[in-house]
Amino acid sequence: MTHLLLVASCCVIPLLGFSQQNTVATGGTAAGTTGSVSYSIGQIDYTNTSSADDSSNEGLQQPFEFFDPDASVTELQWGTSLFPNPTMDQVIIQLENIPEEARYYLYDLNGKVLLSNDIHTQETILDIRSFAAGSYLLKMIAPSKSTSTIQIIKH
Repeated sequence: MTHLLLVASCCVIPLLGFSQQNTVATGGTAAGTTGSVSYSIGQIDYTNTSSADDSSNEGLQQPFEFFDPDASVTELQWGTSLFPNPTMDQVIIQLENIPEEARYYLYDLNGKVLLSNDIHTQETILDIRSFAAGSYLLKMIAPSKSTSTIQIIKH
């Protein structure tokens, strides 16, 4: 009997170490006639793992968003086009007139700057293929223009 209890403990206890838990703002259980689902709202906690060929986000509350594939060109305030969005590898920023001292910043949703550079040409290509799938914010600034921010979705 002791041997059976020891074997059962050795099998169950390691599995508990792989469970996910975190403090969240709120949550609950949604129930219907065909089943139920538990949900939580508030804490997004993940770790990004990248290699030369791929990347993944591991953790709690992974965002997944649905967008109209026909809405791939986004018009920005500066007479600027950004496409394709959503994308898998690169985003192209096209400007009709380049403002003086124009600059872009690409942020993740934690506010970390991933890319930044001056804008000198009418077409600027952002290579984001090494980034994990998810949402990113592109902020474009220039002293003579208002700040423009757009969400970029990477699949």
